[in-house]
Amino acid sequence: MSQSINNIYIVNRFYNLMVNGGDILKATAFLKRKPDEISSIDKNAISDAFIRIKEDMVKLHEEIFDLKQEKKKMLEENITLRNNSDNVNFMPMISDVVKETLKNIKPKNTFDENLIKKFNKKRKSIIISRIKNLAANKNLTIPEIKDTIVDTESLCSKATFYRYLDKLKKRKMVDTIKIDDIDILVSI
Repeated sequence: MSQSINNIYIVNRFYNLMVNGGDILKATAFLKRKPDEISSIDKNAISDAFIRIKEDMVKLHEEIFDLKQEKKKMLEENITLRNNSDNVNFMPMISDVVKETLKNIKPKNTFDENLIKKFNKKRKSIIISRIKNLAANKNLTIPEIKDTIVDTESLCSKATFYRYLDKLKKRKMVDTIKIDDIDILVSI
């Protein structure tokens, strides 16, 4: 039994040297190193190994042939495209695209930009005064005021809203009053 395992090892080693390395000299040197073991190797196993090598070589040749055909086809397409591109003048097409793009660009509205810049500079004071106005004019809870300022009007983030609210409470500009287990924010 160990002799057949050894034979399988030798044949597989020979096959791997031939296929993976592709080095016939290494494969034959491997076989020459073990002449006593080779005489006991089944001739069918060796012929099977060569058959597998031939099949692999045929597959490789077919793949190489397919790749050469594909390369030839791509070169022909490339030449055709180059010849066609020499005959076409792209300048009118490019100029049309540029003109259409320029038509679609809207002129900047400097009034809106200036208004946005002023708002961004005074954003904190605007949000604080908005919180105070909502607290003074309407009987709203803190979550309702947060919904108005953060979610509806998108003036600031939730964290910023609560930070401004804490500042207002510390300055004693607003406070909460409990009416029927509901905390209502009021301006002081």
